[in-house]
Amino acid sequence: MLCLQPRRYLDRLTKAGDICGSVLLDAAFKAFLNVLVNDKHLSGKSSELALKYWQDQIKPNFASDPDFEEETHFVPLPGLKDNPKIGLQDGFLQLEGAQIKKIFDPVVDRVKVQIVHQVNSARAKNMPVKLVCCDAGDEIHEGKPIRMGFDMTVAVGRTPSVTSRLKICLHSEAPERSDSSVYQLCTLTTDLSSVPTQYFTKHRNSKGTVYYTVEFYIIMTPGSASMKFELEFNGQSYGEVQATYFE
Repeated sequence: MLCLQPRRYLDRLTKAGDICGSVLLDAAFKAFLNVLVNDKHLSGKSSELALKYWQDQIKPNFASDPDFEEETHFVPLPGLKDNPKIGLQDGFLQLEGAQIKKIFDPVVDRVKVQIVHQVNSARAKNMPVKLVCCDAGDEIHEGKPIRMGFDMTVAVGRTPSVTSRLKICLHSEAPERSDSSVYQLCTLTTDLSSVPTQYFTKHRNSKGTVYYTVEFYIIMTPGSASMKFELEFNGQSYGEVQATYFE
């Protein structure tokens, strides 16, 4: 059962969550697109237009349209050469409903596993489950913030910034090595120039070069349709971290 207005039930619910739904679907679509058309040929603008079409036209209609799998969708990809083998012609990529379903299936399965896990956990505590609320628009139910630790080395006098690639796995357990289930979610650009350098640890190597080592955290908070990334240093917030989903 889908509860569209769950606020009156909040006091009775035990909140638990995972990074599921819309965010993972966007990551899966990006991975599918990169493999299909070769990510070296994708420009930022083409990717943005394709993602916008995916978010506005495909995702909202997948579950509500009974004929979705029989329909053909034309995703805008301007600037790319025609490739009839993959259905790319005149700046549009032709996708069949069956292809799109394969993007949805792993994410839908993960959501199902999460629901079963939460129901079983409740029953194990002798808590009867009468209702499953799937919140579609309120970030406070999306799960706890996740703290990710980082460290970097920067020469004295240079801007203390670092770029990191954040990857995710659609399975319940991450593989020991990267495989086809692992996708790059986004690129994080962390700028620590707002942190006073007096808080950094200073070192000098054998050649006399002076440098800093910096340890910090990025706080990732899953939302209903997006992710929020925040820089934390010495327990203090220093603003949001820039996330780029298409390069």
